[in-house]
Amino acid sequence: MPLPEGHWDAWLRLPGSPDRRLAPGAHHLGPLTAARAADAAAGRVVARLPYATRGGRLSLRSWLRAPHAEALGVVAGPERVTVTGRLYGAAVTAHAYGEIRAVDAPGPACRVPVTPTLEPARPPVEGTPFTLTLPHPDLAADGRPRTWSLWLRPAGETGPETRLARLLGPGGVTTAPTPHPPLALPGPRGPLHAAPVYTPSHDLTFRLSPAVPLPRRG
Repeated sequence: MPLPEGHWDAWLRLPGSPDRRLAPGAHHLGPLTAARAADAAAGRVVARLPYATRGGRLSLRSWLRAPHAEALGVVAGPERVTVTGRLYGAAVTAHAYGEIRAVDAPGPACRVPVTPTLEPARPPVEGTPFTLTLPHPDLAADGRPRTWSLWLRPAGETGPETRLARLLGPGGVTTAPTPHPPLALPGPRGPLHAAPVYTPSHDLTFRLSPAVPLPRRG
């Protein structure tokens, strides 16, 4: 059955009986955990992950992204950080760009370059690779601690927007995205520690904090 994105609690409802919360058990969860990259006409990625709550009940985390930008790799260079990914449900056009948005502070989004990655032609269901470039001055403009979220605008201002996230794994939806190694960035107030991490909803963020120098050994 179609489920909007969010957390869902599983209940049992029988005629003449009170509703009862379901508990997780030993079940074949393959049909639920299989993440599907639908065809281009559907333009979406559906991922579902059942889990046990702290109270021992069965719940389901559902993702429905249309389109969906799958984050793959993060590499630091001398002047920029490069994020590679794959876009499902849309094409990366000549008007595409990315945005970094401050999660913990008000302010306008900062626009960053996006380019499609050339590779042999693939079916639309397998997505379109792209590269998002984060210049160091954009990430560390004022040198203050900050948390950035990453967004992709594949068709420019008039098209859809989607947040970069890590949903897909080798066998379906990934239960816990592997964090990327921390990065060291220059800042106007000194070096910064940048940690590319995933939120509980699997969305990619960059957390910037002042770099703490290692103590000197006597």
